[in-house]
Amino acid sequence: MIVLDRLTKEYVVGGAASRVLDDVSLTVERGEIAAVVGPSGAGKSTLAKCINLLERPTSGRVLVDGVELSALRGRALRRSRHSIGTIFQGASLLRRRTAADNVALPLDYFGVTPADRHRRVAEVLELVGLSDKAAAYPAQLSGGQQQRVGIARALALRPGILLADEATSGLDPDTTASILGLLRDLRDELDLTVILITHEMDVVRDAADTVWRLESGRVAESGPLTAILADAGSRLRGQLLPHRPAAAGDEGVRTWQLSYGADLVPADWLLRVADEVDARIGLLGATVESVHGRLAGRVTVAFPGDLPEGRIHAALGRVGLTGQPTLVPSAQAELPERASA
Repeated sequence: MIVLDRLTKEYVVGGAASRVLDDVSLTVERGEIAAVVGPSGAGKSTLAKCINLLERPTSGRVLVDGVELSALRGRALRRSRHSIGTIFQGASLLRRRTAADNVALPLDYFGVTPADRHRRVAEVLELVGLSDKAAAYPAQLSGGQQQRVGIARALALRPGILLADEATSGLDPDTTASILGLLRDLRDELDLTVILITHEMDVVRDAADTVWRLESGRVAESGPLTAILADAGSRLRGQLLPHRPAAAGDEGVRTWQLSYGADLVPADWLLRVADEVDARIGLLGATVESVHGRLAGRVTVAFPGDLPEGRIHAALGRVGLTGQPTLVPSAQAELPERASA
C-alpha cells in the first residue's frame, strides 16, 4: 500500500518559487493498478520522482506499507527504496551490457553475491518471458523486449510496488497490449501494486483499477475507473471515451448524451426505451467498450423535442442508462419511423 499525504513540490527558479505539485493526496491499495493522468505540465513526472524519492518533496509524506520513506536518509532510504521498482520510458538500458547484465545492475549496486545474482537474474527474466535473451544486447532486441528487460530490472530487488513512468510511450498498439498484459499478470502473481504514469487513455482503459487526474499540480478528479466511466459529468470520462458530438439541424429534435451506468445494459435497450416513451429515437453516435468485464460508453441519441425529460430519465433508468440533454437543442438527422433492434 502506498500513501501520498499532502505532497507539495516547489522549485526555485530565478529566485522565485514555482509550485509543481500542490497538496496532492492519494492512496493506492496493495494489488491495485492505479493510473495518474494529465496534460503536459500537470506534474505527472514530478509526482513519479517524488514517489520513489528521486526528488524529495518540499512538504508532505510518502508512505509505503506504513513506512514514511520521505523521512528517511542515507542507507535507510536506499534500503527502503527496494520496495519500489521503477520502469522508465524507453527501458533506458545500457547498450554495451547484455540483457542479463542490465537486469543485474541493482543487484550489483547492493553487493549481492555472484551466485544469488545469477539465480535472481534468471528468475526475473523467466517472469518476463525472456530467458532465451539473457545474452542479447539491447540493439538485438525489439522495443517490447527491451521494455521487458526494464521490467525485469525493476523486479530484481523484489519490490512490492512497480512505478511505470510512461512505460508504453512510443510502443505500437500490439506491443503496448502485451506489456500491459504482462503487468497485470505480474500484479496477480507477485501481489504487486502498480502505478502507471501515463498520458495514453487506451492504457488507462485497458489496465487501471483507479485513476487520478492531475491538473496544474493538483488532483482534479479521482476514483475507480468503472465509476468514472459511468459518471456523465466527469471530464476524465470524456477523455477516456471520446466521440464526436452530433451536429445541429431539425428544430423538432433534441440530442441527449447517455452513459452506461449499470453492470448489465440489455442489448435491445434502444427498442425498450422507444416503446416506453412511445416515441421515435434516433441513434446519432456511440462509443461503447467492455472495461474490466463491464460495458462502458457514451451514446448520442435524438428524442422528440417536446418529450418530457422526466419520462426520458425514467425510461433510461430502467435499462441501466443515465443521460442528460445537450446544449444543442436539435440534431442534423431525421428520426426513424421507429427504433428497431
